[in-house]
Amino acid sequence: RYRMFLSLKHNSWFKQFNNGVLEIIDLPLCEKDFENVCFLLIRKQNPHLQDIQSALTEYLNLSFGND
Repeated sequence: RYRMFLSLKHNSWFKQFNNGVLEIIDLPLCEKDFENVCFLLIRKQNPHLQDIQSALTEYLNLSFGND
């Protein structure tokens, strides 16, 4: 998934076909001795974009103790 969406090194699907419609928001998900890729893929025109991002960030912080 990282290569499909976020990789700077690879020619990702997201970069090739997004056409500026989707927003990708990288949300680090770190646990003790473990790091994973977590991101939100959502339409830029969503009127609740900021609320959704805030709620997801709060959830990750509560669930996984991210700062």
